[in-house]
Amino acid sequence: MKINISEDAQKELKRVLDKKKLPNHSLRIFRQSIGWGGPVLSMSLDESKDEDISIEEEGFKFLIDGRLSINISKINIDYSNGWFRKGFRITPEGEFGGC
Repeated sequence: MKINISEDAQKELKRVLDKKKLPNHSLRIFRQSIGWGGPVLSMSLDESKDEDISIEEEGFKFLIDGRLSINISKINIDYSNGWFRKGFRITPEGEFGGC
């Protein structure tokens, strides 16, 4: 599995982790819910668990539950600071069942 992090997302992740004084902490990517197009992903600070896959990209350590990774080939992380949308956007790529 590959994680693609935009420059804006990298800058914001670094800013948040530095502000919290957690520069080496792991970021968990998890399924928040399931929608018509597949899983809706979110991100939080967390510690590693036995069933996790650990991926390092651009100096960040990500944790993903091994069961979640089965149908996901790539995760894209972007950050927007616009008036209409502010925050991280985490989108999976892969094969998902749908209607």
